[in-house]
Amino acid sequence: MKKTLVLLAAVILLCGCVTKGKYTVMDEKKQKENELMLVRDVTNEVFSFELPPVTSEIKAEIKPVTVEKRIIEKKEVTKEAILVPENPIIKQVKPVIKQKKSRKINYKEFGVGEKFEFAVQYLGITAATASFEIKEKVNIEGEPAYRLVSNAKVVPLLATVYRVDDTVESYIDVKGLYTRKLYKKLLEGNYQNETTQYYDQNNGLVKESDKLYNIPEFCQDILSAFYFFRAHQLAVGRNIDIAVYADGKVNKLTASVLRKEIIRTPLGRYEAYAVRPFMNFESIFKQEGEVTVWVSVDEPHIPLMMKSKAFVGSINALLINVIVPK
Repeated sequence: MKKTLVLLAAVILLCGCVTKGKYTVMDEKKQKENELMLVRDVTNEVFSFELPPVTSEIKAEIKPVTVEKRIIEKKEVTKEAILVPENPIIKQVKPVIKQKKSRKINYKEFGVGEKFEFAVQYLGITAATASFEIKEKVNIEGEPAYRLVSNAKVVPLLATVYRVDDTVESYIDVKGLYTRKLYKKLLEGNYQNETTQYYDQNNGLVKESDKLYNIPEFCQDILSAFYFFRAHQLAVGRNIDIAVYADGKVNKLTASVLRKEIIRTPLGRYEAYAVRPFMNFESIFKQEGEVTVWVSVDEPHIPLMMKSKAFVGSINALLINVIVPK
């Protein structure tokens, strides 16, 4: 058994280590094809939810207004002359839907077809891969949204021992970069879970598994928060606070820009910002300790590398392939 484990580790080490990456700038023909892609409408989905209606028990407590004689300026007013207030029982109470909210962020827009591929390593061995891609633009309630897709899976050799294949899709408003919808499908060993979240930003609600949760204005999910962060102008010493909904509650993610430095990656040498995200919830890369992320100084701040402290050593995610629109 021991020899088998040593052999397995040796094979992974030989086949899985990353030595070279690829940086691709999308050619004009491919870029035009993306621009001419039909923007499909997300149909049969509701992104605004009515507030809970008044229940029969509450209605029963509302008593009808009685008509009584009143004395105005010491003169008796007849019953016919009295203005009777409207009976609240007769009028059906309707939920108040707030005015449509929106915001516009001035940023260098991301392009359809942008894709990042990472090698996730532990003790120098590539154990998994992860990707982030802008698949397409869609229309949600008449407004354009990016469809972001993230996928993480273990390398084929390890998949025979323990399978991991997680997919996350986030639909974010193009102008304001806030979440409209999130879809997750997790396959981890024998565990499977599939869920969809609908974000009603107008009323400050998230619908998940037939339950409603309160969220603050322009709330993010963890995947859209990554792109929202990239849209900011960064500087050493700047902190960016982001409200993120996850697991039935809202958490605050604070991204602190620590320093600027030159780093070496499989794609070459880059001038990068070292960023420390502080969060107390599960992220795209599961966090077990202190995490540092390096993004390019040049906008739109390409993610280059991530390091997270583990019980022994660290877990690293290195950007090995990237495709960017021209």
